[in-house]
Amino acid sequence: ILEQGAHAVFVGDAEYTLPRWIDEGCPSGIFHGEPVNLNKIPLPNRNLVNLDDYRIVPNNDILFNAGDLRLPIFSSKGCPYKCIYCDVQQKAFNWKTPERVIEEFQTLIDMGATSIHILDDCFNIKKDRVLEICTLLLKGGIDVDWSVRGTVEINEDVIKSIAEAGCKRFHAGIEHFDDNVLKYFRKSHRYQHIEKFCELCNKYGINVLVYLIIGVPGETKKYRKNLPEMIKKLNITMPFINVLSPLCNTPYYEGLLKDGTLKKDYW
Repeated sequence: ILEQGAHAVFVGDAEYTLPRWIDEGCPSGIFHGEPVNLNKIPLPNRNLVNLDDYRIVPNNDILFNAGDLRLPIFSSKGCPYKCIYCDVQQKAFNWKTPERVIEEFQTLIDMGATSIHILDDCFNIKKDRVLEICTLLLKGGIDVDWSVRGTVEINEDVIKSIAEAGCKRFHAGIEHFDDNVLKYFRKSHRYQHIEKFCELCNKYGINVLVYLIIGVPGETKKYRKNLPEMIKKLNITMPFINVLSPLCNTPYYEGLLKDGTLKKDYW
């Protein structure tokens, strides 16, 4: 990366190495950071931005009503799953305690947030942590529209708890409805799990927003033709469809290099 023209490269967690680098006059080089304790670093100082720039202006294209100020938080970093197309490089799951998450929720609400989106790589890795977060939200009387980004969830206690705690939307990387493709992707779920996930979300009043991928080796025209009906059948209210892309440092990209589909390393 330095040879391509970068001034500095940060490897690993940079919450400490980046400010230290700035204090040292921004030298050139490669700087390594150890995993940080997310509970000991300060919360983002959101007062440094003009929140009016982020306010939601009512219009006909809004997918859902989340008030006039929807703000994100990260309650964790990393995802241990090994999907072949995904460029999330941090595979170790590093998380904030439930108490810390509630503290950040309250900070955003005090700033006027009408909606909070937990923009984790995968929120629901640790089920007991999710349940405790929900318990604390209810115990603290925190009443705000919120949503999460995570993996297909078939534990009814988890879906029930997040619904009772105020979660309105679950953003999930379903990716495909064909079990052979899911296996090729190295996904941990199969179609039966997708059905269960959607059933539970519909049962407890959580809107399902999913990410889907088309353009997969072995995918048929029939599958793509039937895709809209499959989405409707599962009552998925917000589908986002992407074309499979060979992202840097992913097993999918490396496989295309190895089998000769890609003639050179573009990245």
